[in-house]
Amino acid sequence: MTETLVVHHDFTIHPDWVMPFPDDWLMRLRQISPIVDATSHLWPRYRSEAGQWELYQCIPKALLDPYRVEQLTVHWTAMPKRAQMGRQTLCSEYQHYMFRTHGVDAQRFWVLQGSAGGTPHRFTDREQSIRKLHGWPEEPPPMGVLEAAPFDERAVDAILSRDALHAAGMSLANLAEHRTGDGQRKEEAEAEQEYRKAFLAYIDKATEDQVDLAKFILKNPQITENLPQASNEDLRLYHSWKDDYLATGVIPGPGRVSTSLATPRSFQ
Repeated sequence: MTETLVVHHDFTIHPDWVMPFPDDWLMRLRQISPIVDATSHLWPRYRSEAGQWELYQCIPKALLDPYRVEQLTVHWTAMPKRAQMGRQTLCSEYQHYMFRTHGVDAQRFWVLQGSAGGTPHRFTDREQSIRKLHGWPEEPPPMGVLEAAPFDERAVDAILSRDALHAAGMSLANLAEHRTGDGQRKEEAEAEQEYRKAFLAYIDKATEDQVDLAKFILKNPQITENLPQASNEDLRLYHSWKDDYLATGVIPGPGRVSTSLATPRSFQ
């Protein structure tokens, strides 16, 4: 006999979950991310603890793995005690709410903060490698660290650029997998070069806030006098890594990173 799936109906709806996105922002959001059954879309959620808006990537039920559907359907309170903590980790109350009311798996995606149109909830593998090379934090600025930002064209450009890079990475991976001759290999090489250039341009723009903060900190002699001196090799690497990356696709130090951008992990 198949076990009946139970949806928990009694959790309290938090006011932030239903806070209306400003009308003009919502209209622009739906222009770049319409709600359709065949693909994921973006959904706004206000976070009162930070005074900022966050965008979630919402994947329709029809595109989900059956096991993920079960996770989002059966609330932790309907499970044996030994399994409750694991279910709470995998599915937040907000995710249960979004699945019950909209039939989607809502995954954290983008925080509207900072001067570059927002910050991602998680960096991709390539972004982490480059940030490690620079000695920058390998996780995005926590929500609330940067000034709240509106959903304007800076945010639109940043999100569309990230989507385009993801699509390009996936296309290149598919092209490499199915290449059969010199013509296709040439096409792949040209596309890879354009991808690398676009990726570096995106990184430069997306890290403007962090670079400005680092420059401000390094002007403090009490901090800089305690920092280790860079070796000649470190300085050479710092000044040449972009040229090396464009030529080889290898990010020095951390090693080679796959062209395909990583899919964001599941967060609450």
